[in-house]
Amino acid sequence: DDNIKILGTGAAFATLRTLSAYSHTISATVITSLFQSRSLVNLRHLTLPCWYGDEGAKAIAKSKPAFRLRTLSMYGNCMSDEGVSMLAN
Repeated sequence: DDNIKILGTGAAFATLRTLSAYSHTISATVITSLFQSRSLVNLRHLTLPCWYGDEGAKAIAKSKPAFRLRTLSMYGNCMSDEGVSMLAN
């Protein structure tokens, strides 16, 4: 979690366009920090596990990210149909 939280704080990450996270320990807190980061303004492609479940989906749905994703890839199977609906809306 701490390694990914760093992405939300460094101005050097403003040029990052693609981020792929393959950690099964990502929490809803980390998801929130990623989606609220003002350092990831150029992020266009994001790959995340969805092991954080509906809590993470809710955090994403409520966020107002500074970036505009073209691609959000999620893998794993820990999200309900309601969680998926939150993301889609």
